[in-house]
Amino acid sequence: MQKLSEKLYLAKKEWSKLDRIASELEETKKTILGCIIQIFIQQDHKLSIAKAEWLAYASSEYVKHIKEMTNARMEANMKYAEVQGIIEAIKEIERANIKNSMELKYNNKNGYGGNEF
Repeated sequence: MQKLSEKLYLAKKEWSKLDRIASELEETKKTILGCIIQIFIQQDHKLSIAKAEWLAYASSEYVKHIKEMTNARMEANMKYAEVQGIIEAIKEIERANIKNSMELKYNNKNGYGGNEF
């Protein structure tokens, strides 16, 4: 069975990869939009920038990029939730260990089982 610390390390590593992908897609959103606008303007030199931008927002390429971006962010967030769950499991174990050691300490004073006669 895999230790929680190992699970946490692997989950954090996977989350960082997924977060990088999502961030990269978010950062390229304007670049993609700009490229699509340029294509529309090159196809029709009389087209205004505002109209080209409107067409770019509605283009299948841009819609696809937005879907990929939001799906990537969702995957990263799900992995982050897994990381948080592992951290909470570790904390629960730590709390249980502290509680057990305190119970042992106060229920077994000086090895007499709490009875000091």
